Amino acid sequence: MDKKSVLLIRIVGANDDGGIRQSERQLIPEFRKCGAKVVGIVVGSSLGNFADQAEDFPIVVDAIERRYQNGVINKMSAYLHNKRVANRIAGEISERLMRELNITQYARIIINVRKVTLVALAHKLAIELNGQAVLHIGRFTHNTLINRLYYGWLKQRPRLTLIANSRPTARHYGLSEKAVVYPGLDITQRPQQKSAQQLRNELKISATSPVFLYLARLSLAKAPDVLLEAFLSSAPLVAADAHIVFVGPVQDDEVNQRLVALIGEYRASARVHVVGRQANVSDWYSMANVFVNSNRGYEGFGISIIEAMACGVPVLSSALGGPSETIEDGRVGWLTADLSRNGYQRALERALNDRDKWSQMGEAGRVCARKYSADQQARQYLALVVD
Repeated sequence: MDKKSVLLIRIVGANDDGGIRQSERQLIPEFRKCGAKVVGIVVGSSLGNFADQAEDFPIVVDAIERRYQNGVINKMSAYLHNKRVANRIAGEISERLMRELNITQYARIIINVRKVTLVALAHKLAIELNGQAVLHIGRFTHNTLINRLYYGWLKQRPRLTLIANSRPTARHYGLSEKAVVYPGLDITQRPQQKSAQQLRNELKISATSPVFLYLARLSLAKAPDVLLEAFLSSAPLVAADAHIVFVGPVQDDEVNQRLVALIGEYRASARVHVVGRQANVSDWYSMANVFVNSNRGYEGFGISIIEAMACGVPVLSSALGGPSETIEDGRVGWLTADLSRNGYQRALERALNDRDKWSQMGEAGRVCARKYSADQQARQYLALVVD
């Protein structure tokens, strides 16, 4: 099918961050290069985290999605709330799209969401616009009866297609491994604003000290506190004068307070650097010897893993979920299925012991990262949901 006859509607929440935000930023230009028309919609009171993509997301709808919490009553309440919101705003969105775009010129209309909280809206729009809704699943849910029933019901719904962001995610939801589109990443090297040596100098890290990098939101799920305690408990890392740098916004105050307490308890302020959100993450990858992707449970994909690989940095990660597909243990990094403090400590020490292989592993990672490039994933997405 001629992609010029395809309209892609991308729906996100104003507070979406991390992998969703990064993936949308990278994939939208590639869809356009393929010839598709792309219109983004933000659900929220403002553009929120998509303020720098105003041209990609011209429509903002003032509404609040409700997350699905544990418990049948909570899940049912959230579902009914999101369905009411969808019924309220879908007509407004449809009218605007019909008014501002010549909808009839498009042979296929695809409405994409990445969170189950927005699937009711995507499905309602698919009905009103005679299109197809796509739920691009990126997270693991608990394997409870209510979740199995709900996702089983979603798979049977007309005008709704489910795809996954990794093969482990696909298997978790009972989808074909052919129904996989990775989040997509621009693997070209971005210009550096600061050199690795400049950053090390600012943080007072010597040129010979090993640097471990955590680059993600500081949240309970990402387990930065478990990682930090594992790092600080390791005598070999102390002996090597290893440093750890945390880059990312604080999403959980309790976790942040735990980090502060651990730094004080171990008197480690000279070796632990919490620098908050940073604009040019390439700079931080360049100054790191090992990138660490910690987690308390399953990871759907882990886009920062591919970012690190593309920058030539070996990766240490939790082994549950997507990382088990993207990381070949011992070749491009290290995996740990034990997500306890002791498990991460053993993995960190294993990485330190392999320091003579870091350069070789980094180069292998660069090659591995190519298969996840945004241009390839945009073509795969269009082939899967359009052709």
